[in-house]
Amino acid sequence: MEPGRAWLRGGMWLFHLSLPVFGLWLLGARPGTDTRWEHHPAHFWLVVAVAAVNVGLAVVVSRAARQRSDARLYLVGLAFLAGAGFLGLHALATPGQLLAKSNVGFQLASPVGLVVAGLLAVASSIEFTPQRSAANLPISTAPDSLPPPKDHKQALGPSPACPQCESPMAWVEEHLRFYCKSCRMYF
Repeated sequence: MEPGRAWLRGGMWLFHLSLPVFGLWLLGARPGTDTRWEHHPAHFWLVVAVAAVNVGLAVVVSRAARQRSDARLYLVGLAFLAGAGFLGLHALATPGQLLAKSNVGFQLASPVGLVVAGLLAVASSIEFTPQRSAANLPISTAPDSLPPPKDHKQALGPSPACPQCESPMAWVEEHLRFYCKSCRMYF
């Protein structure tokens, strides 16, 4: 990074981090500015929209995990999906939408969903070996979903190294992917 731009980047970070602190100070200094807005249909659609965004993120992250055979990334996708599920439950339990009044599901869905998503996020910090990722999680494109290649063709030019074990990979035209013999995985 250019030395003259480092202060600008730090200043932007400081500005964005100070906005929530300023908002909290404003609410404490002027309690009259803290208004209560309760509109159940808007709450329902807002929470459904956030849950839909979480589902979209879960799909994108899970696809990336499958392409990379990365169990940790797969767990991050599951965290997004768990958050989406519990947000969806919270939206469905919004008072006046499907149910007449507030219930325990409305109050507990968000905290429980955050705990489940948090546990999955913590689990994603565990280091998995390539073999453990391939064996234990349904993200591998190795022996389970694609058969081992019958015919390995060397790529034109240098063969790329496997991202897991760094051994040379072979191009498999049938699946349009590279295959690592050591890891028994497609990339």
